[in-house]
Amino acid sequence: MHLLSAWLYIVASLRLVSVYIGIFQPWTLQQRLFPLAPAEAGALYGRTFATWTAATCVLTLATAYESPHPRSGLFLACLASFVLALSHFTSELLWHGTMTVASAVSPFFVATLSTLWMGWLVAAAA
Repeated sequence: MHLLSAWLYIVASLRLVSVYIGIFQPWTLQQRLFPLAPAEAGALYGRTFATWTAATCVLTLATAYESPHPRSGLFLACLASFVLALSHFTSELLWHGTMTVASAVSPFFVATLSTLWMGWLVAAAA
């Protein structure tokens, strides 16, 4: 569990960077994350993205701090946030066509690794 806590602290730190970008540099989201539809990722989207990401950052920090236990509601809520993120980026890549494979690699890596790791722990605790 100590490795998972460390991973969650790293993820929360990355999410803090995303919050800053969403608020103060939304054009970065347009260029790097959604290069196939930059007009759809304007300033309002940046602030909305930052708000969602800040909420998931708090959830991730709380889960890391509480020495994650796979049967806790906090752990399951954090896991759900990764599933939602993975679903969002998958739909943007495959359905909406706003992302390239290259722009999706980073969020997919974090969300997939976190979902699989935490899901495995939930399954093992059952």
